[in-house]
Amino acid sequence: GGSYSVSLSVENSQGNDFTTFTVDVEQDDNFPKVVYYENFEDGFGGWDVENSDNSIGWEIASIGGVFGSNAAYVNNYDYDAEGQTDALVSPFFDLSDQADIRFSFEYAYCRYNNNLNDQLRVSLSTDGGNTFPNILFFGNENGSGNFATTPDNLNAFFPNSATDWCGAG
Repeated sequence: GGSYSVSLSVENSQGNDFTTFTVDVEQDDNFPKVVYYENFEDGFGGWDVENSDNSIGWEIASIGGVFGSNAAYVNNYDYDAEGQTDALVSPFFDLSDQADIRFSFEYAYCRYNNNLNDQLRVSLSTDGGNTFPNILFFGNENGSGNFATTPDNLNAFFPNSATDWCGAG
C-alpha cells in the first residue's frame, strides 16, 4: 500500500487539460494477491526452454487479442515431429507461505485438420523441478476440435483477436 501521485491528461477538439492528484492504495485481503504474472513482452524472462531434438520449439511470437503483443509459441504448422515434447519451464516459486493458490493462463490453438493431434500439458513440481507428477491442465486434441480455440485453418496460425483465445468466445 501507500500514497501515489497520479496524473490525468485529456485532449479533444475543444482543447486539453491536465491534473495531478494523490491516490491512497491499500491491500484488501478479500481480493487475491498476484504472486507472479508473465506476458512475455520482454522475451522469456526467467523461463527455460527445453528442446531435446534441437528443432522447432518454444519461441516468442507477435500476437494480438490479449494483454500485450507477445506470447510464448510453438510453430506446430511447420513441426511434424510426432511424439516430440518441448518444454517451457517457469522460474522456481516458493509458495509454502501462500494459501488458496490459483493458477491461470490463456492459450490459443488452431488445428490444421482433424487428423493431426497436438497437446498442451501444464505440470507442477513440488520437489524443485526434479519431477512433475501433478498435472494442472491437459489440453489434448482428439480430432473433434475439443481443444481448438478457432476453426481449422490450412495456413499458419497467429492469434490476432480476443476471440482467438480460450475463454473469449
